[in-house]
Amino acid sequence: MWLHTATSIFILCALLCSAQDVEKVIPKLSLNPPDGQLYSGEKVTFLCSAQGTNSSGWTYVWFKDSQEKQLKADDANQTSYHLKSAGLQDSGTYWCRATEVDRRSDISNSVSITVTEPPVPSLSVQSGWLDVFPSETVILSCSLPDKSAAWLYRWSRDGHDLTEEGATLSISSATQTDSGTYRCSTTLASRPASTKHSNTHTLTVSSNSPIASLLQAPGFEVMYTGEKVSFSCSVKQSSGWQYVWSKDSQKTQLTNNDSNQTSYTISSAGLQDSGTYWCRATRGKTPFYTQFSQAVKMEVREPPVPSLSVQSGWLDVFPSETVILSCSLPDKSAAWLYRWSRDGHDLTEEGATLSISSATQTDSGTYRCSTTLASRPASTKHSNTHTLTVSPNSPIASLLQAPGFEVMYTGEKVSFSCSVKQSSGWQYVWSKDSQKTQLTNNDSNQTSYTISSAGLQDSGTYWCRATRGKTPFYTQFSQAVKMEVREPPVPSLSVQSGWLDVFPSETVILSCSLPDKSAAWLYRWSRDGHDLTEEGATLSISSATQTDSGTYRCSTTLASRPASTKHSNTHTLTVSPNSPIASLLQAPGFEVMYTGEKVSFSCSVKQSSGWQYVWSKDSQKTQLTNNDSNQTSYTISSAGLQDSGTYWCRATRGKTPFYTQFSQAVKMEVREPPVPSLSVQSGWLDVFPSETVILSCSLPDKSAAWLYRWSRNGHNLTEEGATLSISSATQTDSGTYRCSTTLASRPASTKHSNTHTLTVSSNSPIASLLQAPGFEVMYTGESVSFSCSVNQSSGWQYVWSKDSQKTQLTNNDSNQTSYTISSAGLQDSGTYWCRATRGKTPFYTQFSQAVKMEVRVRPWAEITLETGWAEVFSTDSLALKCDVLGSHGNWTWNYTWYREEEQPFLALPGGQERYLVTPTNNPTQNAFRCQGNRMERPYYSTRSEPLKTKNLVLKRKVLLSISGCLFFGIIVIFLGCIFLQFTKKPVDQSKASQPDLFLSMAQLKSHTPSPLADYVTEPDNSFHNKDPDEDGGAGGSGTDICTELTPLPISRQDDQDILSEKPDMERNGGMVSFSS
Repeated sequence: MWLHTATSIFILCALLCSAQDVEKVIPKLSLNPPDGQLYSGEKVTFLCSAQGTNSSGWTYVWFKDSQEKQLKADDANQTSYHLKSAGLQDSGTYWCRATEVDRRSDISNSVSITVTEPPVPSLSVQSGWLDVFPSETVILSCSLPDKSAAWLYRWSRDGHDLTEEGATLSISSATQTDSGTYRCSTTLASRPASTKHSNTHTLTVSSNSPIASLLQAPGFEVMYTGEKVSFSCSVKQSSGWQYVWSKDSQKTQLTNNDSNQTSYTISSAGLQDSGTYWCRATRGKTPFYTQFSQAVKMEVREPPVPSLSVQSGWLDVFPSETVILSCSLPDKSAAWLYRWSRDGHDLTEEGATLSISSATQTDSGTYRCSTTLASRPASTKHSNTHTLTVSPNSPIASLLQAPGFEVMYTGEKVSFSCSVKQSSGWQYVWSKDSQKTQLTNNDSNQTSYTISSAGLQDSGTYWCRATRGKTPFYTQFSQAVKMEVREPPVPSLSVQSGWLDVFPSETVILSCSLPDKSAAWLYRWSRDGHDLTEEGATLSISSATQTDSGTYRCSTTLASRPASTKHSNTHTLTVSPNSPIASLLQAPGFEVMYTGEKVSFSCSVKQSSGWQYVWSKDSQKTQLTNNDSNQTSYTISSAGLQDSGTYWCRATRGKTPFYTQFSQAVKMEVREPPVPSLSVQSGWLDVFPSETVILSCSLPDKSAAWLYRWSRNGHNLTEEGATLSISSATQTDSGTYRCSTTLASRPASTKHSNTHTLTVSSNSPIASLLQAPGFEVMYTGESVSFSCSVNQSSGWQYVWSKDSQKTQLTNNDSNQTSYTISSAGLQDSGTYWCRATRGKTPFYTQFSQAVKMEVRVRPWAEITLETGWAEVFSTDSLALKCDVLGSHGNWTWNYTWYREEEQPFLALPGGQERYLVTPTNNPTQNAFRCQGNRMERPYYSTRSEPLKTKNLVLKRKVLLSISGCLFFGIIVIFLGCIFLQFTKKPVDQSKASQPDLFLSMAQLKSHTPSPLADYVTEPDNSFHNKDPDEDGGAGGSGTDICTELTPLPISRQDDQDILSEKPDMERNGGMVSFSS
């Protein structure tokens, strides 16, 4: 152990000594190239040199970013480490170390390299645009962000290298061959590092120079001084343009403060700005100009001055006259707004025309107008003025006649002149005979109305008035001027009697007249050229004959001088041999006319004329009134029933009437046009789907052929005939129906019938069933009714079913809405339904809801007599008890007692279960009934059978007394027989018989009747001795045991009290009778 330790110490000391003898080595690391800034792809070499003794035999280890991160070298013996193509990942800090078998050097100094991507050149357009035009300059610039290195530049177009070098490529005068896609790239001048290609720019060189476009805004051809106008210039191709403006000549350039602006603005146009304008664009330091734009011509004018004119024609007007002022401008191309003022005050009216439809004096004043452009603020000056004067009154026209003779003759010329002193512009209107009858004048502007050749029709009264304006204003009428026109004095032959073809006995009057009555004229007559002896202005034939036939004429001569007129006109008189017969026709010629139809009777006389017609009805002496006897027809515009009858006519004429013979008779019957009656044959108008509806249109007149028309809601239907049938109604059939008729042979129509409105519901109705009273449980004897109803429509009949909808109940009257069970029985329990039906083809509603009814037996009352037989001698009362039987459950009853006075029973006070009958409360000894009552159903029971209480107590007492008497009598007789048996002695026949043990009849009659009298006198309560042995023989009469006079002893004090208190009651021993 100690030997091993010593050996280790020895070896350690030897090593320490030897280490002190080795030379310390520090390698040096360097770069080639020495610059540590590299571009990716470049080659770099690291050199590691270890200086000192014995430096050979070293191997080298390389480190990056950390002295613990060793790089893998191709040859460790090499002193260099190569990066053949540096990448970005190779950036970092590097070291090296030399090593040998038994030693190694220290870490070398550090060397850092930075590897970056080579910069990408950027291609830009220095001249500003890429779409250029022939002769324009183009400058492209290739730039790098790295300005520290010396770079060589290469250029290419469309992928083909260009010979140009340098960072700028200049094309001084571009042509279309220069078009293409340009890019650049760079290489370092000092080492072979190259950049990628730059971005590209495509240069387009157009074939022609562009043309500028010039617009004016606003684009009016005419501008007014003071307005603002702008010219805008544009070039659709390329960009970067500056604009140059020219006026009147393309060489005269205008000054624009900002050539970059696309507009040239004239803020306030003047007359000097009128002219022709051009523009063109330019760009580039070596200016390139586009072609000139089209010429834009602008005219600058002074704003037009509006002209105020009077459209209505005058300024001095009258009340209600129309005034129209017009404001006009010579410039019609623009839209102007108009303003009006009167006496300097603005008016509210607008528009180019100011209309005063009805002038008043407040409209007087000085008017003017001004205008403003609607689309721009240009305004005109004020127009000229016009002063309007409105007079207070309407003027009066003045009329004069020339010549002014009162009488004028036909053929003369006469003129009327009209004038108005106030204002002007008048046109004249002429009236004759009435101010409303206006004469026609060819020229209304003339102040005169001339009759160039006066005629008789021109006689009359004349007026005139003036008018003016499109909406006519009239002055007041002038004074009236009366003119008379006469024929020159030529005799006129006229037939005063009216006709020249006359009949025997008819009067003929011919008149020869002259229009001039102022002179004295002499008259001569002739027939067929032969002078007649008659004189005077009138020739009268009082009763014509055929010899008076001929041609007549007259002539006249002035009495004061021999001047004669011409012969008058002629008239030929014809006298017929016979009187004419009138002819009567009816139109239309139907024998029967309907009221409201128009019918005319025409009467005619084939001979002569001038007839007036006389109409008769029902009798030739009954003359009808006709408003115009000159008419040949008698018209009944709307025939009435009173117009039925027989008609005649005849004609008459002359002041001394001459009548023709009567016409034939025409008989006419007038009837009321039948009014169709619309009826519902099916019975109702509110129906349901599939139900049948039948409407009938009927007329009382069956003799004529009538055509029927139907309408629904005012729209005609295609159906014809007197009946409209809807076999299966739908909702589309709903509406208001009516019918009308027309005669087939003529247009006579009836009025519309009455209307019926049909309503077709959407669904079939459901019947509703109600029970009254509506208790689920009914009791026998109660009345119960089932009522069935259908809320919709009417005309229903009701069908009742029980226990099954198919089991129909019998109801005497199906029209009734109720089914009544007057006295319910147990057999009436069950389920009930109803439904309604109507129509010949039955239509059924849906079944009602089911109503279930149960009938139970009603509880019944019975009277029990609680007073026993043994108690009749101790009381005069009867205790009655009412029991109700048949109750369901623990029901509590109140009781009503009834006493029979006369029918019906009378109710007694009380209400208790028991009732005590005493002589006081029942002196008449009636029968009793009782009934149970409750506050809940059943409210009452049936009444009990009647219990008669008459003489009941007495009867019981009598029966008990008789029974007792008989019992004790038998005992006494039995004992007497025994006693006699022992004490019997021989009978002495001579001795009188022993006295009776009982009272005789005479004794009984002397006593007060007993209560038994009422009992024994009743037919069923009489006791008679029928034993002949007790009568003393077969032929003797029997003796009554007792009669109604038999007294009974009164033994009780209370009976004595009753008799003393009620002396009117019969005292029958100790009993009080219940008889009345």
